[in-house]
Amino acid sequence: MDGLVEGEVISRKLFVSVDQQPSAPIHFVLAALSGVVNAGQDIGPLLSEANIPLNLINEPKTRVSSRQFSQLVHKVTEQLGDEFLGLADKKAPLGTFELMAFSVIHCGNLREAIIRACRFYTLMIGSPHFELDINNAKAYLMVKVATDTRQTHQFVVEAVFTAVHRFICWLVDKKVEIHEAGFHYPAPIHEQEYPLLFGKKIKFSCSQSYLCFDKDYLLMPIMQNQKTLNEFMRYAPYGFLLPPQFADSVTRRIRHELINVERVTFPTLEALSYTLHTTPSTLSRRLREENTSYQQIKDAIRRDIAIHHLTTSTIPISEISELLGYQDVSIFHRAFKKWAGVTPGAYRLSPSGDDLNE
Repeated sequence: MDGLVEGEVISRKLFVSVDQQPSAPIHFVLAALSGVVNAGQDIGPLLSEANIPLNLINEPKTRVSSRQFSQLVHKVTEQLGDEFLGLADKKAPLGTFELMAFSVIHCGNLREAIIRACRFYTLMIGSPHFELDINNAKAYLMVKVATDTRQTHQFVVEAVFTAVHRFICWLVDKKVEIHEAGFHYPAPIHEQEYPLLFGKKIKFSCSQSYLCFDKDYLLMPIMQNQKTLNEFMRYAPYGFLLPPQFADSVTRRIRHELINVERVTFPTLEALSYTLHTTPSTLSRRLREENTSYQQIKDAIRRDIAIHHLTTSTIPISEISELLGYQDVSIFHRAFKKWAGVTPGAYRLSPSGDDLNE
């Protein structure tokens, strides 16, 4: 199968510190840097501090690890002094989110907390504009943001909704399942990322952008306090742009299952289905609903492990290829270029002699 050794045993050391979160498309990196570019500032040092090679930003197919992206967002936020990354029409000074969070953890339930948070941003910043609407059994959280370009607008809405969803799940200490997510703009080129972020029911070109969930969640009590808020803020602001770890996604469940295996190859679909207490046909169907497949998930894990080692270690590319189960390093080169748009040697910041053996 694509040059992979059948039955290849993959050592646990390969997975020890690989990010649980999937890698991010370069679109996210470019969007996060837009505010810096608009301010006339140099993006080179920011990319370097995040361990992202400058040459990658011109490769539309490439990706960065969630760790690299998180570091970049953290650095951009600090440099601009703006939790909105310089992308919205109004600036959110550092500490704005924490102040809002402190005010809402004292609310009685999630409905009160959302209303207070919406009012907070309206009064303190004036942007983005949130609105909570209840229609029959569903609650709709809508957002309007003012930005300069269509691409920036997409990223801001993506970032705001990811942060909001992560925050409300944290407030009630429970998975808040997104029933439907709608977006004001047409489907972007990276639309395949959306089911991982917002669930399987996605709509584009809507009259406004919204997240829809069961209104019963609004009655849930707030489960957080000052101590847990301090812990939560350790990951601010970049952690807010990563999906909740308990988000409802079969893809994420499988990724979690596979990326933590100790001494076993990727199991067959049948074996994985047994582990997940379902059938191969049901599992395949649910993956199709999330616009992916078991093979795509395995490829994504190999890709992200490769990215991890290329950016955090000096392990020779030939050894990375072997660890991933490839019979020939040239096959790994072709696979990685298909995934990331460049060869492993071009991706690595400081290639060694082995790396240049393309």
